[in-house]
Amino acid sequence: MNQENIDIIIPIYNAEKTIAKTLQSIIMQSYTSWRVIIIDDGSIDKSVDIVKKYMKKDSRIEYFYKENGGIISARIAGIKRIKNKFVMLVDNDDILHSQCLEIFKLIMEKTDADMVMSELFQNMSKHGHFKIKKKYTVDDIGYEMIDMEKAKRGLLGEQNYTPTVWDKLYKSEVIINSLDDIETIPLKLKTGEDMCMNLCIYNRMHSIAMAHVKLYNYRYSNTFLNKTIDKMDEVVLFHKWRSWFIENENMNKEYHRLNLSHTYHLLLFYGFDNVQEKVDSIVEETEKYIDVDKDKYRVSGLNIKSTDSWMIKMKRWMLKNL
Repeated sequence: MNQENIDIIIPIYNAEKTIAKTLQSIIMQSYTSWRVIIIDDGSIDKSVDIVKKYMKKDSRIEYFYKENGGIISARIAGIKRIKNKFVMLVDNDDILHSQCLEIFKLIMEKTDADMVMSELFQNMSKHGHFKIKKKYTVDDIGYEMIDMEKAKRGLLGEQNYTPTVWDKLYKSEVIINSLDDIETIPLKLKTGEDMCMNLCIYNRMHSIAMAHVKLYNYRYSNTFLNKTIDKMDEVVLFHKWRSWFIENENMNKEYHRLNLSHTYHLLLFYGFDNVQEKVDSIVEETEKYIDVDKDKYRVSGLNIKSTDSWMIKMKRWMLKNL
């Protein structure tokens, strides 16, 4: 492996409206020893044409096509093509601060951490508008080492640090050593897939550093508000995989309780009339591993009305029960 270069894995699917800005933000990086791995997950728009235009301008950009299989399968395909010592996983509609790679690499060298993360930048609108931060004085960048236990609990619902995979620089060996575990994640999962991937990766880590700067620009989307029965089934699948992984890896038993609490509240968030049935399913799964007070997981007080928005439903329930 090259000891200096950074691989940047970007899965794309019908990203013709956003991928150009993402690639441009990488080309403009102050740190230039990078390689982009584009994994096209079966796009049917003009994404490939845009990518190929950039490939003609910059030989550091590589393109690979695969049949559509979802974000997890696309990331796995990218991981299998890693050649360099460090790797980032970037979404196809996000933008990096021009010094992102430089600062991440510098802190990685100073700390020898397995992963470096940043404070999240202000979310972009769907149009890609955001406030650009002025240039940082690299030598003045502060950072801290993160408690691994606290970081893992953040992947089970505690609001400690961002659970995403896309605002972080990893040592490639950690990701590669996690690949067998990552491949156990259900490929059809579209809810919590970042948490699942990082749970696999964090389980192989010894240290995390956080830079006290905002380097990653996340494009805000309201798709997480989409409320469907399929979404609830995904939450149940998400819960069951995490339960299996926690037990299979002999992790802290308390993680089962965190997993249950987190997915319970997700089900309330996405809830339909059959929300209790889904809650019973995750409670039953958790009871395989720990004792559960079932009375804590009754949702009769939610009083769902089909004409209510999800926000009204949640506010009514929370005011009455929390």
